[in-house]
Amino acid sequence: MRRSFSYGDAVKLLGGDTGLVKLLDHVSAATVLATGGIDLLDARTEVVRVGRQLLSSLRDRVTGLHRVDRTRLLEAAHSILVVTSFFEALDEVGLPFPLKITKGEQVVLAGGTWPASTRTVDLVELLSNTTVPVPSAELPPDAVVGDITAFYRFTVGEVLGFLAGFDAWDDLPPDERQRFATAAQDVPVRAVALYHARYRQLAVDCPEFALWTSGIEHAATRAEVRTALEDMRGLLQRLAGAQPPDDRRAALARGYRAELDRPIVDSEVSSGLALPALRQAYVPPRFKVAKADQGDDVSQDGWWSGLPVRADLDDYLAGYFTSSKATTAPLVVLGQPGAGKSLLTKMLAAQLPAEDFLPIRVVLRDVAADTTVQDQVEAAVTHATGERLTWPDLVRAAGPAIPVVLLDGFDELLQATGTSKSDYLARVREFQQREAAQGRAVIVVVTTRIAVANRARPAGSTVVLKLEPFADDQVRRWLDVWNTANPSATLSPEVALRFPDLAGQPLLLFMLALYNAEGNALEAEGAELAKARLYERLLTRFARREVDKSLRDALDDQVDQAVEEELVRLSVVAFAMFNRGVQWIDETELDSDLNALLNPGPRAVRDKLRLSSAQLAVGRFFFVHAARASHDDQVSRTYEFLHATFGEYLVARLVHRVSLDVLAHATKPRYGRQSTDTGWLEPVLSFAPLATRAPVVSFLRELFAETPEADRTALYRLFTDLVTTVQHRQPGSDHPDYVPRVLPIARRIAACTANLVTLAVVVHGRLPEADLRPTEWHALASLWQSQLDGEESVRLTDVLDIERFRVNGQATLAVVMRTDRSPLPVDIAWLSNLGPGTKGAFLPPLLDDFRRWETFRPTWSGGHALHILEPLMANMRTELNSLVFHQGEFHSFARLLFIVLTSQDPDERVAAYTTTLSILRDRNYRPGPTYWTLLFGALADDEAATVPLLREAIVGRYNVDLATVVLVRCVSRLYRETVYPTGAHLSPLPEEADIELMAGADGELLAALKDAMALIELDGYIAR
Repeated sequence: MRRSFSYGDAVKLLGGDTGLVKLLDHVSAATVLATGGIDLLDARTEVVRVGRQLLSSLRDRVTGLHRVDRTRLLEAAHSILVVTSFFEALDEVGLPFPLKITKGEQVVLAGGTWPASTRTVDLVELLSNTTVPVPSAELPPDAVVGDITAFYRFTVGEVLGFLAGFDAWDDLPPDERQRFATAAQDVPVRAVALYHARYRQLAVDCPEFALWTSGIEHAATRAEVRTALEDMRGLLQRLAGAQPPDDRRAALARGYRAELDRPIVDSEVSSGLALPALRQAYVPPRFKVAKADQGDDVSQDGWWSGLPVRADLDDYLAGYFTSSKATTAPLVVLGQPGAGKSLLTKMLAAQLPAEDFLPIRVVLRDVAADTTVQDQVEAAVTHATGERLTWPDLVRAAGPAIPVVLLDGFDELLQATGTSKSDYLARVREFQQREAAQGRAVIVVVTTRIAVANRARPAGSTVVLKLEPFADDQVRRWLDVWNTANPSATLSPEVALRFPDLAGQPLLLFMLALYNAEGNALEAEGAELAKARLYERLLTRFARREVDKSLRDALDDQVDQAVEEELVRLSVVAFAMFNRGVQWIDETELDSDLNALLNPGPRAVRDKLRLSSAQLAVGRFFFVHAARASHDDQVSRTYEFLHATFGEYLVARLVHRVSLDVLAHATKPRYGRQSTDTGWLEPVLSFAPLATRAPVVSFLRELFAETPEADRTALYRLFTDLVTTVQHRQPGSDHPDYVPRVLPIARRIAACTANLVTLAVVVHGRLPEADLRPTEWHALASLWQSQLDGEESVRLTDVLDIERFRVNGQATLAVVMRTDRSPLPVDIAWLSNLGPGTKGAFLPPLLDDFRRWETFRPTWSGGHALHILEPLMANMRTELNSLVFHQGEFHSFARLLFIVLTSQDPDERVAAYTTTLSILRDRNYRPGPTYWTLLFGALADDEAATVPLLREAIVGRYNVDLATVVLVRCVSRLYRETVYPTGAHLSPLPEEADIELMAGADGELLAALKDAMALIELDGYIAR
């Protein structure tokens, strides 16, 4: 059967009788599109010859076109491919009756629109209006095929509905209609196969088709680690036009390409070490990529969970830069400090082919923050070339090349200026839309830290790419380059990978290599190097390098003292961030903290040339990132650690050192009397609980574990004594200028006492309540609960736990470090201080107090609990406050009721029934009618109920106020279990003759049954 809907038919379909050249059956839709819209009406040539000729000349036809025009044509060609593949597959099935569908109707069937006029139609516009799926570098091939399959299935349904409107359809026999409908369901599978075959054919001469999917298709099987984005450059150069860049573009390209031969970092290293060049050492990171909408918070790890980690950055970027979506919204690149965001923009600027792209790298820290995107771009061009060019002039001079604006460091604008830039991505999108409307389409890439990504939400659908830590093979590749350049200072991957938090970030991996270079420090330590010891040696080594530059002839003890002073300053920097609950600190705040604690003397007015205390403290350490932005002719700076763990270790280090210093002064009285000076201990500990950052506590445990036992014992006494002392004054009153944030005195006392308790547990292992007296544990915990914020409270209970025990029969507790175990269940006997010989107890109406306090001081957690308990409080009173001994523990009657109503364990339910029913005859306990109605009803319906339990319920019902309907259910259940255990009885209640069978020799049960039946009859449940 002749294929009446081939590629040629698709072109005729869209051109009608308007003068397009005649195309025969096997002409590729993409090649027709690639002709650029020339008049095709009169061409009547042979199909195969024309098709092969156009396919072979396609590359020549697109060469030299502007990147945007070429992309638009090829994406429209994909639309023709999808439509054509469908109707070719449908033609293989064949229609059930002769039918001539108009060309316009065929377009409508494929989801498009058909102009009413018969004049020449813009082929590209018509295809653009046909809504068919388009491949994307973000989506795996399976997802694209899934979208196309869904499109085909939808179109099959439309075809069936269309045919059903003809009289000829109704004239077909039912079985023939069903046969065609069944055969039509296979059309999507065949259409997808045709689509794949045509797609591969197109990708041969139009490499963009391969770029849009090949990276994802082969990423899973690719084993090699690429470097320097050379593969991306090679892929794009296959598409590059022949027109060389003009002088301006060439000048920019030369400057950016020169970066490839510069060292990987701009830092001095020890003599004898060689820094590899960027082109050698840049290893493209792994990444995740997805589309984000305006309401998405891409700064949260949970948003990214479930997305695959990819290792084909070269392929992805090549596909992205050749797609039309690149000119409609920015590509947002996220990463941690040191993850390589800025390096990525350097590599893109250097490796995008100048024939097709005009990269412009804008370092946002170096341009004015309070200007437009266009002004920032123009300033960057001036900085890179020394020539002032307006943006329109530059773009016009670019010819067929598309500009790629690389906005590096959006987070620096936020951090350094302290102003909101929440509309920045919207402004970038508007800039792209304006430029597209002017015929100057532009691609924009924006980089930012993950932590501040929520400060500029996407203004519509935006592609977001998140850089991931190095995998093991990438670490090995990077170290291969380093070891080749430094054969006398090699670092084996096995050693580096023992510290994945550091080895996974490129800049921190470089730091490990530098540290190891001096005497193979990491190699010599072996596998047992503690984490705290590693950070101590890393920081000490780098501090010593800086000190050696300024104290070349100093004595060893002078150098040691200077190194310690450097680390103390860095620790104050760490606490400046920690006590404010932030990841970075601005220069003004840091100056204030440094001057308050280090007390450099009277502060003079600084001019612009004089370094601030903050700059002196951190400016020399490359593991501290300094963000900078210019606004209002002023330069603002903020500082943060490249990895949060550096700050966390420095916080723990300062607490450890200051604690030992306070201990030294306390155990060696100055001038013959005991000193009460706690130095920096109180001020630094009185703003945030150490437990808010779990690594801080882990570092403290390592540091104090290496402290002599006698010192730990003395520190334990010091910390526990201070818990009481600091409650009677403002903590840190000896340093009134140290105020990282303004807090009420009560909150500072809460933070300080929480930290002192944490430290006491760290140094001693456990803190018995008795060692806190006269401070009461409950009062202390209530203080924390009332003053610390929700996150701080949660983190504190993540670190600390309570151990319950008795001393001389009295309930008490000890504070310990939390383990991985789940919280222990409530021990009501311990809480109520009930002795081991107690059989039961009556508690005061605690829930009334709970409701009173929750009304007076509303909380979410308390209100939620009260919301659940209020129905019980309205219908049960004694049951909530009466305790009975059950399986070795005390339980309230209400708890036992919940067990029988909710437990999935039949043995557990039977045990609860047994305990509860055993007190039916004990007049000391008086649960109310609601309780017994629920319990007896549950027993009657429970498959685990036994005859003895039912017997006990019926005999004991004299002592309770029980609804007759529940009594009926219990008697009926006992009747079934004793007389008709197979369930074959017809009547739900026993006859008089059956009662004796039910009771057997149990006279008490016989009497109870007769009384029960009399009551049941009296209430009208049976008629005698």
